[in-house]
Amino acid sequence: MQSNHELSIINYPLSISSVGRTELAIRYFPNIQPTSAWLKLRSLLADDPALAPLATLRRRTFLPAEVAKIYASLGHPYPPLSAIPNRLSLPPLPALSAIPNRSFCP
Repeated sequence: MQSNHELSIINYPLSISSVGRTELAIRYFPNIQPTSAWLKLRSLLADDPALAPLATLRRRTFLPAEVAKIYASLGHPYPPLSAIPNRLSLPPLPALSAIPNRSFCP
């Protein structure tokens, strides 16, 4: 017979791993400071009765089962910034020979 710990590891996909609390908070709130993001995530956790014990943990990391519980309740956060393609990149500069020779002095 398998223990509860072994069963919980088997039931979660491989993409869910342990993650630091601030790192997880930044995924949910990427546009604010890390400390503020954690405070905001902590308040969301405290407001949900199923997640309230996670808001008062002394550890700085969430285990995979805890991360899965957070995802199930709050939904998946934004993808990491490294996974978002840079859509604001500028077009390549034209070759120097394509630029007309203009004098800016009168």
